[in-house]
Amino acid sequence: THAPRDHTSRRHVDVLHARLSVSALLPDFLAYLRVEEQRTPETLLRYQQYMQAFITTVNDCLVGDITSETLSVYKRHLLDRGLSAATRATMLSGLRSFLRHCG
Repeated sequence: THAPRDHTSRRHVDVLHARLSVSALLPDFLAYLRVEEQRTPETLLRYQQYMQAFITTVNDCLVGDITSETLSVYKRHLLDRGLSAATRATMLSGLRSFLRHCG
């Protein structure tokens, strides 16, 4: 049997994450990928590059301030760069993973 999840503490962590910038949370996310997901150094570098592209495009905003408009700006930027559909999908997948990790 599993111990019951403490949703209160998880919600507290989510609130804290919302008040931190993307760049402040990036090292924790990369450490999570390395340890928990056992990602290779090459994969970690790609995730870091994808997140840096997001930061460069929309500025280093607070995670809690990321809106659908923020995501639309980023998607338009990726389209304007002429990236392939596969590359855009991979970069957006990395961003989704980061946002899920932040709660």
